[in-house]
Amino acid sequence: MLEDGQPVPPLKDGFTAGVDVAVGMLAVCSHGREAENPKALRAALRWLRQVDKAIARSRTPHGRNNRSSRCNRRDRLYNKRRRIHARIVNLRNDTHHKATTAIAERAGRVVVETLKVSGMLRNRRLDKPIADAGMSGFLAKLEYKCAWYGAEFPKADRWFPSSKPCAHCGWRHGDMSLSDRQWL
Repeated sequence: MLEDGQPVPPLKDGFTAGVDVAVGMLAVCSHGREAENPKALRAALRWLRQVDKAIARSRTPHGRNNRSSRCNRRDRLYNKRRRIHARIVNLRNDTHHKATTAIAERAGRVVVETLKVSGMLRNRRLDKPIADAGMSGFLAKLEYKCAWYGAEFPKADRWFPSSKPCAHCGWRHGDMSLSDRQWL
């Protein structure tokens, strides 16, 4: 049973799609489909900064309110900031839902790499773009939609060296350096 009470659909036949999740393009599939990263946070940062500056100006230098009671102007600014953040979340979720539905409906088997997104967020230069892409949310939506549409969802180990085995015969090249990217 699925979480919504519906019976689990039988696994369907279809092609196998490998999905690579990245920062530039949200997802690139092995069958050629690409899901564009909306970069919603990056687009809204200018408005967020303006609202945050206005909120900061509405306070005295020591962080106390200008008046002892609540301030309607500040409440409007907080509401505006909430609306901007809600728009960011809605744009990201809309992109995720459209891309995951398109992948799960067509493929009979969807293979993704297991990623440790929390470890990737420790990178100082890529933390904001990775968080803006919402990789964990995308993979979670893809997993439940594969169950919903009857597609198999195996996960490939992140440490599996996929460039070492031959795609045709399965022979494994043991001492392959990082500069060797293709078989001859």
